[in-house]
Amino acid sequence: MYLTRILPLIVAISVGAVASPSHAGEKEPQTAPTRDVDIKYQITQPGRPLITDRRRWLASQHLRRVDASDGSATIFDLTRGELTILNASNRTYRTL
Repeated sequence: MYLTRILPLIVAISVGAVASPSHAGEKEPQTAPTRDVDIKYQITQPGRPLITDRRRWLASQHLRRVDASDGSATIFDLTRGELTILNASNRTYRTL
């Protein structure tokens, strides 16, 4: 279930990471923080329980981590082009 919830985020980041056609002479916009960041989101939807997500960026190592309210997490390694899904319920991980 977590993977289906996080899949749109993975697709959005993947699309953003793929080089889009650049315009000659234009500087590409900054898409990642240039310093370490730690943000907590509280997401509300009508008729559904509150979802709390935590997003962290380690700028020096080009790592992004998304902690979901169910205890699972996804780590995006932008340098290596990998993502690691951490499953807290059975204490396993999978690197893709």
